[in-house]
Amino acid sequence: MMEQNIKKDVLLSTIGGYFVAALNFVVNLILIRYLSAELYGLFSYIVGQSRRILRFLDFSFVELILISKKRDLKLSELTESYILHSIVRLLIVLIGGWFAAWYTDNLKILSVISFLIVYTNVRYFYIFGIVHFYEAYFNTKTAQIFYTLSAFIFLLFTFLLPYVSETTLYNFAFSFFIASLFIVVVISSHLLQNSGYKNIKFSKKVFNALSSHSLFLQLPILFGVITKFIQETLIIVDQSAEIFAFYSVSLLIGSIAVIGARGAIRPLGPYLWSKDKISLRPYIVIGLFLYAFAITGAYFSGVFENILLLLNNDYQGVSIYLSLGVILAISLAYSQIIQTFIKGFGLIKNLSVVAAFINIISLVLTLLAYYFLNIEFFAINILIIETIVTILNIVILIIIYKLNIRFIDESDKNQNFTETEE
Repeated sequence: MMEQNIKKDVLLSTIGGYFVAALNFVVNLILIRYLSAELYGLFSYIVGQSRRILRFLDFSFVELILISKKRDLKLSELTESYILHSIVRLLIVLIGGWFAAWYTDNLKILSVISFLIVYTNVRYFYIFGIVHFYEAYFNTKTAQIFYTLSAFIFLLFTFLLPYVSETTLYNFAFSFFIASLFIVVVISSHLLQNSGYKNIKFSKKVFNALSSHSLFLQLPILFGVITKFIQETLIIVDQSAEIFAFYSVSLLIGSIAVIGARGAIRPLGPYLWSKDKISLRPYIVIGLFLYAFAITGAYFSGVFENILLLLNNDYQGVSIYLSLGVILAISLAYSQIIQTFIKGFGLIKNLSVVAAFINIISLVLTLLAYYFLNIEFFAINILIIETIVTILNIVILIIIYKLNIRFIDESDKNQNFTETEE
């Protein structure tokens, strides 16, 4: 019965993940249609940097929710702690965004950054947290309903904007802000009503659980934040916001594979942690299938470019970015699957050591590309570098498993958990 349930949950979550990815993809197509490449690049840069900083400040709270029952954490205390943590995290990043925009002395720029930070916090952390609450304490079906509904709300607000207001970056950012508030206040009230939520406070048990499984594992996340900040800022400064838009679109096209993989992982992770013996062979087969799909997708990148040109003629020549972006996205998706397998085997801190090493390698290669290669192709070189280090990460993890290599002794696989970011 358990095998049947996990197959059903994985299928449901994967389908839901791909459907949400499609909705998010349409949202970005609308932005590409109405914004110039420069403004879309600016939008992507603000959201990307905010997302990584929020990821570091999250301290793996979202992931802790999935194993909260193993930690003997009550739904009410976890919910109350999560809401307080979300508010504090948002305030920290909002203050940072305020200082970042201060030098412009432009209220609209400051407002755009603030609106997009709220949107990023809700879209990539609050919603995922609520989905994990439903997954851990209710069922996969309820989790996917909320996940899909939240994505549809963002799409609806984005779709309606051109009919009611001018299509500026400020107005799009404001619509995302309103949609985010709507989701937080209205849609997620169901969970609060069923969780025994009373007031905003932080539980000591939750704090101890976060400390025990997050502090050590923040290192690769920190290196990732630094590396991506340097990479993307150099693209913006030394090339242009238009080139960064090309770079962002390349990741957007392939992100469907990443989101689909995450959908499969959400119910699959707890199932793997409960197994004493896991075979690697099925995961190797999955990898071969994914890379065959990546090569095929890269071959048809010209078709995607033609579609984008129908929406906005600023994207002439984006096909090379799309080709590399698809291969990178498939590599990231497969890397997440292998990471979940390694977590199930109990090598979570070893996974963190490898992730930190990979991020350092990525940073070194980035600086070498910046100083010694043609800066005109810097964004393309970054896509190539990220693909290489992602594949290297996969190979190292497989070798660690097959050769029984241990950098750190981990005797209890259920005592630590985190999820590295792409």
